[in-house]
Amino acid sequence: MRVFRFIFTTYFLLVFLSSTCAKNRARFKSKKNTWRLRLLRKLSKLYPDVELLSLKNKHNTYLPNNYNGSINGRASSGKHVPVIQCGDSSSADLIACPSPSARGEFFCISEEYLCDKRMDCPNGEDEDLVSCMFHQWANTFFKAISESLTKMKSSVMNLRRSLEDMKINNSGLYRSG
Repeated sequence: MRVFRFIFTTYFLLVFLSSTCAKNRARFKSKKNTWRLRLLRKLSKLYPDVELLSLKNKHNTYLPNNYNGSINGRASSGKHVPVIQCGDSSSADLIACPSPSARGEFFCISEEYLCDKRMDCPNGEDEDLVSCMFHQWANTFFKAISESLTKMKSSVMNLRRSLEDMKINNSGLYRSG
């Protein structure tokens, strides 16, 4: 009887604690979100001139590329978020600078100019420390993946050649010479 009571009590405690933990996790998540909302409300009261960026009613505008690697941002209305498309004029991969120049033009730079310690974008975003660290990490990561896939492909090709050299005979496998 004591064993049964011990098992029942332990089971009840486990069920109770797991449901309590789940409720607390859900409550913590909701508090986390309300904390952010309260912070935004306080900031908007402290700084009434600051407009919060909202993409709620925005949609993409594909602007034509008429400026050889730059796009005039004035062609988009206030209700649109411009999508900057770089021209296909060269074989190099082009990357759009995120902010326009003083004349309102968006520029595209070659990927080789990204993180080269020279400011090629109007506001120098191509040399941003965090972006450069991410770019370097991504290049290292994709290079490692590419090398691994190349090695796997050569291993599979070598295995295929070895298997093609092998012939199945009634008595078993033998190497053809």
